[in-house]
Amino acid sequence: MPPLIYTLGGVTIDDIVHYDTGKAYFGTPGGNAVFSAIGAKVWGGQPHILARVGTDYPQEAIRRIREGGIVLHLIQVPYPAAHTWTLYEAGGLRQFVGHLTSCGPYEMAITGPEIPDQHLNGDGYHIASTFSDIQLTIVERLRTADRVFTLDPHTGDLNEAQNKAILKEMMPRLPFFLPSREQAEQVIGRDDPVEAARTFADWGAAVVVVKMGAHGSLVYLRDQQTMYHVPVYPARAIDTTGAGDSFCGGFLAGYLTSGDPVRAACYGTVSASFVVEHIGTLAMLDIDYSMAPTRLEHVWERVEAVRPLSSSLPDGFPGQG
Repeated sequence: MPPLIYTLGGVTIDDIVHYDTGKAYFGTPGGNAVFSAIGAKVWGGQPHILARVGTDYPQEAIRRIREGGIVLHLIQVPYPAAHTWTLYEAGGLRQFVGHLTSCGPYEMAITGPEIPDQHLNGDGYHIASTFSDIQLTIVERLRTADRVFTLDPHTGDLNEAQNKAILKEMMPRLPFFLPSREQAEQVIGRDDPVEAARTFADWGAAVVVVKMGAHGSLVYLRDQQTMYHVPVYPARAIDTTGAGDSFCGGFLAGYLTSGDPVRAACYGTVSASFVVEHIGTLAMLDIDYSMAPTRLEHVWERVEAVRPLSSSLPDGFPGQG
């Protein structure tokens, strides 16, 4: 039986604009909680989402997500739905801009005390990117309940000393910390994923996975003091929206299935490979994932240990030095 997985985060409506191609996709249901759940769904089962939802969130989108095999537990709040411009600029740079009529992300962030006791029966939980002080309340709730969980930090507040302090306070409580390369750079002040992974482990995280987009991911196991590079699967990428979130959901599903964090990162990589081949969450709900095991073995066979373990990337790796 597939593990019971919960994702906690945002449920949004996205307008996606690609500068390089001139293509735009409007009114696309999205959000890190949804993409994380899809990443887990690749590996079977019915993932659950715990999230706040605005007053005008489209009921048709809710219906389609539920029909696609994701269980929604939505807390209605008296604010407009989160509606976001996802803007891909020249060269692939990306920024998120909220609609002027949209609710702010802080008002839409679910907190630890909002998790009902009846939803603490899951095998694993993914805490998607949101504000550090809110994530701390969720960590405390899940730790008290002795649940397995992963955490993706929030890009928007990592430049502030107070939020870095909260993140550092959380670190000894984190079994799995899954920052992006950009988030890691924000925290340590330089672009060095290897050093960042070791720093977060020194702060207390048991397993650190630095997501590096097209360059794969680094997995650092604190107790063994070993690091591995997991490459991407050679998918034909159309849109990378939600790739990092789906990696996190796939990682959690992979760890609960295999018990191996390195192999779990391969699961996450495969989940992301499906997401980048499609536009939006609805397109992901009905596709055929039967090739997932084949993709998994392709990635697993190409995992490499990073030796010697130092503040540098493997020879020839982009950004080394």
